[in-house]
Amino acid sequence: MKKQIVYMTLALFLLGVVFHAAASDPLPWANPWDVGMDYRYVNRAFTEAAAAIGEKAAPGAVGIVIKDGHIIARRALGNAQTNLIYRSPDNEKLQFIPMSQRMLESTIFDLASVTKMVACTTSLMILIEEGKIKLDDPVVKYIPSFGARAKDKVTIRHLMTHSSGLPAWAAFWVTCVNREEVYRSIDEDFALEYPPGENRIYSDLGFIKLGQIVETVTGQRLDHFTKERIFEPLGMDDTMYLPWLQRRLRVAPTEYDPLRDTRVERHCP
Repeated sequence: MKKQIVYMTLALFLLGVVFHAAASDPLPWANPWDVGMDYRYVNRAFTEAAAAIGEKAAPGAVGIVIKDGHIIARRALGNAQTNLIYRSPDNEKLQFIPMSQRMLESTIFDLASVTKMVACTTSLMILIEEGKIKLDDPVVKYIPSFGARAKDKVTIRHLMTHSSGLPAWAAFWVTCVNREEVYRSIDEDFALEYPPGENRIYSDLGFIKLGQIVETVTGQRLDHFTKERIFEPLGMDDTMYLPWLQRRLRVAPTEYDPLRDTRVERHCP
């Protein structure tokens, strides 16, 4: 029973990241007992989530339970925001002011690196299905400048499986002012740290280049392509890059990032 509750709780958090309340629900509602579920597990899952929020594991969460094409439960718990951050003009120290903003079923969350799967990987698979690229094509076939510093043997498959040999990450927000500079920097400033295919190290740099491949092949920016080919056809109305102000007001702040010395939040597009 304990294991089932844990699985249900995990499902609540994972689904709560990407599902939101809509004016008209995309699926019909049903009671747990109507679809063969034990309602006690459903209730306890939300109870466990609320307890975790009470212990400050997270400010809040949105959870949804779906089975057999029916919404069984959906609840917003806790707060989307618990404080405001500002820098004191007197001593330059960060000040935290308590401020509660209730979590709503319509709150939008930052998906962060989940975009690698939901957006970039899905875009690449569309292009593979359409015969426009192949997994074992070398990256230089689409981005010749990527071959600098002996990176010419790296393939799309290597980038997608984090086995290209590229470093894990770089502080591009310090060295670059736009996307074109980031693309150029990866091509010209970085060499491989190990032979392609020999090791597996999670790399943001690799997926940045995959996004560039999508843009090169389609002639569209990645945010435009994903909106047109993935999000709009699937009715994912609140899933997007660079939300405009109206939606940003519904976005929960992500975190204070000490590396950037700033807060990653809804006011940053």
